[in-house]
Amino acid sequence: MSAADGKVDSSGALRVSVIVCTRDRAASLRETLASIQAVEVPEDWAVEVLVVDNGSTDETQQVVDQARSGPLPIRSVMESRPGVARARNRALGEAAGEILVFTDDDVRVPSVWLREMVEPIHRGECDALAGRVRLADHLRRPWLVRGRERWLAVADGEGEPVLVGASMSLARSVLRLVPGFDPNLGPGALGLGEESLFYSQIKAAGCAVRWAAAEAEVVHWCDESRVELASLEAHAEKLGRSFGFIAHHWEHAPLGPSARKLLRESAVLVFHAVLRRDPGPAALRSRMLTVRLRWHYLRQQLRERKRPRRYEYRGLVPRPGAE
Repeated sequence: MSAADGKVDSSGALRVSVIVCTRDRAASLRETLASIQAVEVPEDWAVEVLVVDNGSTDETQQVVDQARSGPLPIRSVMESRPGVARARNRALGEAAGEILVFTDDDVRVPSVWLREMVEPIHRGECDALAGRVRLADHLRRPWLVRGRERWLAVADGEGEPVLVGASMSLARSVLRLVPGFDPNLGPGALGLGEESLFYSQIKAAGCAVRWAAAEAEVVHWCDESRVELASLEAHAEKLGRSFGFIAHHWEHAPLGPSARKLLRESAVLVFHAVLRRDPGPAALRSRMLTVRLRWHYLRQQLRERKRPRRYEYRGLVPRPGAE
């Protein structure tokens, strides 16, 4: 499809909405909004910043009010129903822009970020852009091998583009095909996967998705607790649950690995850990996380088999009446 139509208003200005969904991260949000207020904006663009508060109980509103002193106008709306997918869907309905640019409330963006996340769509070269994301230097750990860094929204620009909320953009015309994010997925619901399903759906619809330029790379300043083992274990569980849901409802996939096979893999890992026969603690930890993920993937598939499928095979919208 082409995203070139309908992006300029009657005054000739290109309408762009920068969307930030947030919940109880006032201190981090302050830095995120400061970096957004410092981006370069062409004179013929009409840019708004839309903050969707997903039920914060901290000083989020005061932070938003203070950020209004910057050059870009800021609007805020409250979405009290929990879940980042619901917050993003609220943003899709509220945003004035014909190009929608997303980031998270714990991200710092460079000055060229907005231009690089908008211009390829504006020129009709693609329908959506996957931004590059790196982890802040102080958060790096030896056990965060490349595959595990991606669990922290790291996107290095290699391979197939992947949409992550830390930095992504799309033409509003995409929403005529895939109207929003599945509220069963993501933080506040099963934990993750709302961007992954949305990306798979827009690709199935024929939309062109590409990586944004390297100059637009943003930095993820997540809380330090997220790089510790306990958080990575919880992430593995969320990832397994979320992709078990997608496998059943959208891919109509058969069951994943059997419980017997997973038990064998778990026993082998314990054996290696006790006798120190593994090549190293980082490799062992990574393999254990993978097994944990696969356990929860299987468990979620078994749970979802009790429910009607939410989508037709690789469908773009939920079935009528689907929960």
